[in-house]
Amino acid sequence: NLYTPYWDPECGVWVDLVYAGGVAQLPTQMGMHEGRVELAGVRKFPDWCLLGPLSDTRLAVRGVVMGATPDQGQFFALGGGTLFRGYDLAQRQGSSLWVANVELRLPLFRDVQWDVLDHTIGARNLWLATFYDVGNIYANGRSVGGTAHALGVGLRIDTSIFSFIERATLRFDMGKTINDSTPFQYWFGVQHAF
Repeated sequence: NLYTPYWDPECGVWVDLVYAGGVAQLPTQMGMHEGRVELAGVRKFPDWCLLGPLSDTRLAVRGVVMGATPDQGQFFALGGGTLFRGYDLAQRQGSSLWVANVELRLPLFRDVQWDVLDHTIGARNLWLATFYDVGNIYANGRSVGGTAHALGVGLRIDTSIFSFIERATLRFDMGKTINDSTPFQYWFGVQHAF
């Protein structure tokens, strides 16, 4: 994780490789193995873009691939607040998936001092985020419903806790899968999804 700063990155990359093994009940007990590869990056637009008040705009991108054996298990959900924000966790499951995310983070208010509770908690920056998520999930080697595309919008609040000790980003997202008749999804999280 080379995000700088880690709570609200303006630049950097993230690489995450995970392997896990265990036992799955399908309908009998059998060995299970799963892996995950995640690559992400954030970059502030260069100064020569001359965006004026939007000069702090950031572009964040990510790609995720996950897979597990045995193939007939449903080990992963395509949807969720940190993966594909157009589905909930129950809408599509399978044993392998891929997701790509693109997020544009636009500054609404920068370097403010909006404090409450005698400066215990405060907001320092407010961002508008627009995003596009695309992905697919597979079970038994077949796509579950085809490739899904979602668009959404969200707010990012860079907060200061106990005025100087810790920082965190509160995230509120609303996403909608545009090629499926599913409802809007609403997500809340601490820190960026990627």
